[in-house]
Amino acid sequence: MAIEKKNIFLSDTMKHYDYKAQGKPGPGPRIPQRNPVQHAETLKKELFAAYKKHDDLTPKQIAAIKYKDGICLEFSGQQAHELMLKSLENMSTGIRLQNVRVDAKNDIVCATVFIPNGKKSFFVNRIDKYAETANIGKPRYQNFINSIEKVKLAVVESFWTGKTEDMPKEVPLWCEVWIQTDKDEEKIDTVFSDMCANLQIPISNKSIQFPERIVKLIRANKKQLAEIIKRFAHIAEFRRMEEPTSFFEDLNGDEQKKWIDDLLQHTVYNLTDTSTLYPPISSGCSFA
Repeated sequence: MAIEKKNIFLSDTMKHYDYKAQGKPGPGPRIPQRNPVQHAETLKKELFAAYKKHDDLTPKQIAAIKYKDGICLEFSGQQAHELMLKSLENMSTGIRLQNVRVDAKNDIVCATVFIPNGKKSFFVNRIDKYAETANIGKPRYQNFINSIEKVKLAVVESFWTGKTEDMPKEVPLWCEVWIQTDKDEEKIDTVFSDMCANLQIPISNKSIQFPERIVKLIRANKKQLAEIIKRFAHIAEFRRMEEPTSFFEDLNGDEQKKWIDDLLQHTVYNLTDTSTLYPPISSGCSFA
């Protein structure tokens, strides 16, 4: 016999609560604490030392070639702290952020900055204002100046992206050159090609163009890369050229077999554990 059951209705179960945000402001940037007077003095010494080293390393014959009209510096932050990157660039003065690199091993952020001639006092003035206002309250540019650990003249390593062991030494290697461009892309490209010809550096006629970047291929050693940095203001970064797979794809069958045979001659196999080569057969399988 069927049993009659009543439907269950819930009533007066809703309560109204006004919304109250429970969120808290996120943590601020990781900026080290500094003694403003001492820190300002240290950074100014490093800036002036970098300027002097640049002038000493730039021969008069290079200065006469108007490829470059400024200096590139490397700014680095303190380990496990941030570097205020936006404050390192000032487009109205021509100060440009060329690249940013992170040393993952040491957790240090580094940035390469181009400073045009006539604008070398830009960062010096900021450091002075930082030190002068330290006793009046919060120093001006506090987070920016405190975030800088060291300043030095940029070298090849300052522009190299990727593993340092891939960087060419005495023997020239094919490298990618990422060139920073603006409205005068064609002129910058021409100037770079003329400079490579002057330095007798082979350059590929192929290039890739991105917004604000042109990628060229050159065959150079470390000394030649350093020479490019001295002469050219628009280098953003260097990279080791990747070997294109099209080389192997374009080979005919006989040539591919020769490469395979050569690879086999240089390959060492560890056959002590054959379990991975010959996995056990399930008991449910059988072969005729």
